[in-house]
Amino acid sequence: MSNDRRVEYSRTAIKDAFLKLLSSRRYNEITITDLCRQSNVSRGTFYTQYERLGNVLNDVLSDAFSMMSVTTVLEQSDSRRLPLCRMIRENEKYRALFMDDDLTDYIAEQMISYFKPSYIASASANSGLSEEAAAAFLEFQVQGCYAIARKNAGKSKEEWQEIRSHIDDWIYKGFQESR
Repeated sequence: MSNDRRVEYSRTAIKDAFLKLLSSRRYNEITITDLCRQSNVSRGTFYTQYERLGNVLNDVLSDAFSMMSVTTVLEQSDSRRLPLCRMIRENEKYRALFMDDDLTDYIAEQMISYFKPSYIASASANSGLSEEAAAAFLEFQVQGCYAIARKNAGKSKEEWQEIRSHIDDWIYKGFQESR
């Protein structure tokens, strides 16, 4: 096995173990020892790949964000990517990550940072919003969508669809008014 494959294997094993541990305990309760045991890698291998547990979290978030889209209601979402609210409800692999109370503020901040450049460009072009207004709307959309999706994660698909439909209509009307 080549070095690159071993590195990728170790990183994947660590990230998968991290997500598995999150399904049974909170982020602040996970130790590097737990993670090494769960992933079946040595501490030396762990520290070769990651400096600290927070680096694993950031790597996992990057993986999750690459599967998501945060778009304005005026544009079509990439059908290969899930909107945040659907990611929380439909992607079992990352659900515990997004539902962890210890991580919500951090995840929202990271998500805003990750999507900000593309969102601002798109929102400004499609709605005429200034960059400052588009950035504020992104924060509102991420924080609000994240909070409401977490709060309603246990609702049936039909109940959630109705809630989401009302929210999308309200946001769309707001965008239309701003044009």
